[in-house]
Amino acid sequence: MKKYITLVLVLFTAHVFAQSTVNNYKYVVVSDKFDFLKGTDKYQTSSLTKFLFNKYGFTAFLSSDVLPDDLNMNRCNALYAELTESSGFLRIRVNVVLKDCNNKVVYTSELGSSKEKEFKKAYHEAIREAFLSIEKLKYQYVPKPVAKDAVIAKVITKNLAVKKVDVVLAAKAIVNGYQLLDEASNSVFTVLKTNQPTVFILKGKNGLLYKGNDQLWIAEYYENDQLLVKKYQIKF
Repeated sequence: MKKYITLVLVLFTAHVFAQSTVNNYKYVVVSDKFDFLKGTDKYQTSSLTKFLFNKYGFTAFLSSDVLPDDLNMNRCNALYAELTESSGFLRIRVNVVLKDCNNKVVYTSELGSSKEKEFKKAYHEAIREAFLSIEKLKYQYVPKPVAKDAVIAKVITKNLAVKKVDVVLAAKAIVNGYQLLDEASNSVFTVLKTNQPTVFILKGKNGLLYKGNDQLWIAEYYENDQLLVKKYQIKF
């Protein structure tokens, strides 16, 4: 009896811990191709996984979707969802695995399984069964407590050279990016594309160009050991 009570307490504690940890992440990004399947969104497994996360209160995207600005700037705002398979000859078995931005496993669902012979039906049934344990988490986003080093970083940020520039730059397409020109056609920056349409690498500078919430573009880079943050209007 004592062993049974201990087991129940352990499982309950693990559930509460998982819920608390998962709640600290704002988004879930679902891989659009799982390792054990050939082809993108095979049998609509990725689409179903995204749908079920959204159904149970998460804000989920496929890895091929356009992602929010705050996630583009900090990929650690999200958990990254994968399916792992441990199927046998007559049964499909899958787990939903959530990892953080450092590829560390944060949560693994209970096993979902199906005896359906048709692959699409089998995977869908198994995924839905695995999500029963995710539903029980009753996810609600709760931002992580601000750490001391984050507070220090905010204080330092106040001393940065932040400038709002009224200059309008014109973007001239080049290989793998753009040349940003001022009104006199002088080159201000050369930017290179990344896999995110609203984030560019500043060529020749230690920094990035990204789109802010106010629709202006922000150039953030180091010059003479000082971090500069400048805002521009850019016509692409």
